[in-house]
Amino acid sequence: DYNGTGYSIVIDPSNSSIESIAVAINSQAGDAVSASVVNTGTSSSPSYELVIKGNDTGADYSIDNLQVASLAPPAPGLADNLSFNAPLVEASNAVIELDGLTIQRESNDFTDVLEGIKIEAIAADPTKTITFGVSIDEEGIKEKLTEFVSAYNEVMTFINKQNKYSEDK
Repeated sequence: DYNGTGYSIVIDPSNSSIESIAVAINSQAGDAVSASVVNTGTSSSPSYELVIKGNDTGADYSIDNLQVASLAPPAPGLADNLSFNAPLVEASNAVIELDGLTIQRESNDFTDVLEGIKIEAIAADPTKTITFGVSIDEEGIKEKLTEFVSAYNEVMTFINKQNKYSEDK
């Protein structure tokens, strides 16, 4: 189940490698979730795990109710070889604490917290406090005003050249 929708993934018993199962999940529920195969072992002693993750972010998007069921008649050995022994990682929101206030968002984007300030959560480290200050960029304002005045003067020069009257012309 993902975001309130149940998915039944049909796996062909004759083509039921871990890679084939990932392909089946991606083709049958790929708009909602993504499946991939990860080697959690080494190159000399591989150990492959199937990783299924939701394509959306936030606490509202969790994967629940994972089950393996055999077809009737049962596919010999397929359901016996599949199990969910890895821990499920609970879907969660990104959280920041700003001036003692705890703020949550579905993504790492907190651009709507302080007007004109973009905050993006990059990595979680609750032991590290990040202190930053916000001040007026006087040089930047001066540069933008100078650019504006120059552009305005160019427009006025162009308009003045176009508005000359001559009886001959």
